[in-house]
Amino acid sequence: MANIKLFKLITGEEVLGDIVKQTDDTFTIEDTVAIVMQPMQDGRLSPGFFPWLAMFDGPKTIKERDVICYGSPEAQLLSAYQSMFSKIITPKKGIIV
Repeated sequence: MANIKLFKLITGEEVLGDIVKQTDDTFTIEDTVAIVMQPMQDGRLSPGFFPWLAMFDGPKTIKERDVICYGSPEAQLLSAYQSMFSKIITPKKGIIV
């Protein structure tokens, strides 16, 4: 989990994933989720994760021509993603005495 990027696709989808291979015209990513805005109880919208291409087995390949832009996700989104896919479980801050 070293190269996590957020992609904006021409379909309008925002996809977060770990790039495992990149060529001149494709990105191969794994542990993919779509970003969806979900309403909170106070009426504000908050980003949430939804499985992206959940029925596919293994990494997915996206053609560069289908990507509007891509970049590093902001810290809070990255942290939530990492806690979802991390193989290491870390305690919440303040629990260890």
